[in-house]
This record gives sequence, structure tokens and C-alpha cells, in this order.
Amino acid sequence: MLQLKSEIVKRYNYRQVDLSPFILPFEPDYDRLEKDLRLLRKKHSIVRTAETVQNDDIITMNVVYKDSGIEKKNLAVKIGKNLFDKEAEEFLIGKETGRYEVHTKRGDVQIELNGIQRSVFPELTDEQVAKWNLNEGKTVQEVKEYYLDLQKQEDTEETVRDVSLHILGLIRSQCEFEMDNEEVNAVKEEAFGIMESVLRLQGCSSDDEGFLKMTGQTKEQFRCYSDIQAEYSLQDALLGMSYMKEHNITVPDTSYEESLAQYILETGITEETARDI
Repeated sequence: MLQLKSEIVKRYNYRQVDLSPFILPFEPDYDRLEKDLRLLRKKHSIVRTAETVQNDDIITMNVVYKDSGIEKKNLAVKIGKNLFDKEAEEFLIGKETGRYEVHTKRGDVQIELNGIQRSVFPELTDEQVAKWNLNEGKTVQEVKEYYLDLQKQEDTEETVRDVSLHILGLIRSQCEFEMDNEEVNAVKEEAFGIMESVLRLQGCSSDDEGFLKMTGQTKEQFRCYSDIQAEYSLQDALLGMSYMKEHNITVPDTSYEESLAQYILETGITEETARDI
């Protein structure tokens, strides 16, 4: 790791940060819970032969367009998605297997409906849950609690991220730094080079008009944003090193190497560059 020349002149006491706006009670999303339970039922659905066509059924049929003579045999279509022919699909609702003729915007169509398959979702009962041998739980209540616990865990992780960003931003704004211009410029160049490398991996660059249009920035504005974030990262590094020294915190070599490997994988930069950041 580089020996930093920049310094913290005055450090803000992070213990003064007011966290009360972030300490909110967890509110379950019951709509999401219902979606999760429906997906669970869908996962264990049973496909059965149906007598008549309904939306979401999968039908097999032979089709002949009389005007063009185009024929399609053993065509599988999910009804209601309008991926075949909207008018023809609407016509088939309620129909049994058999031969039909329907007039559509694409002309007269002869349909030989050969099969109707329907996914049947089982009811969510303790008996069904026990049969499925789920990791989520052995009863309906346990399954519901599992999904709600996931929500709570995600809510907690999101809160921790928000709090961390809030604290870091506040501390950074309240601290006084003595930044070494040469070091700052080097970090800015390094950061922009890394950003360009990441963009190239995605098949674009900061020179691409399409990319700039997507960001809503000019190249100069994009570079300015990169420079600001680079200086922030240098200040964050100074703060991190300061707090680690104060509390005698060390990072095990294994954790460092794992984090380094993941960073190289995600950014595509060289190991030498990554170790210098």
C-alpha cells in the first residue's frame, strides 16, 4: 500500500453523529410476502391436461394461414402472452381440443388444437409444506417467518449501508485535511484509468457519445465527477487508517488477499495496480 503524504489536520468525533433518523422499526412488506409464497407454490406446481383453454395455459396446435399457405405443426403457445396472434389466442379461450377457423388481421387461420396443459398451484398447507421438505420451514407459519426474516435482514443491511455512508460523508465534511497536490493528482489519474478499464470491459469508454448520453454528462463533467470521487476515496483512506491506528485494528493477510482478488476480478485491473491503490 502507498505511503500517504496527505494528512488529517483535525478529525471529527464520529460519536457525535445523530443516528436517530435511521433507527426505525421494521415494517414487513406483506405484498412481497404473498409474491414469495406464490413463487413457492409455482415452483411446486403440477402440469395437468385441461378440458378448455384459459389464460396461461400452454396449448399445442397445427396452424395453417390460408392466404399465405404458411403451415406450422406442433406449435406450442402460452395463451395470453400474445406471442402468437392476439386475435387467435382470444378466440381460443374456452375452446376444447378440435378444429377451428378464425379470421384475424393476418387473414383466415385454420387451427387444429391438439392439447391443453395447465399448471396447477397447490394450496399452501402444513401438509404440503411437510411433503416439500423445504429449508424454509416445516409449516406454513415457519415458511412465512423465514421470508419475513429475510426481509428484516435485507432491511438491516440497507440501514447499515445508509448509516455508514451518512457517517462517512458527515465525518469527511467536518474534518480538516492537508492534501498533498501531487498525491491527489496521482490518485485522480489512477482512479480515472481504472474507471476507463472497467468501461472498456463493458465495451465502451468515456469518449462514447452513447455512454455520455446515458449518464447525462459531458466528458469534462464525467472526469470532474471521477476526480471528486477519487479525492473522497483518498480522504476516506486517511480516516480509515486513522481509526484503525487509534483502535489498534489490523486486517489479516488472508482477508486482504481475498478482497484484493475480488477487486481485481470485478475491475479487470492488474494486481500491481490493485496493490498500489
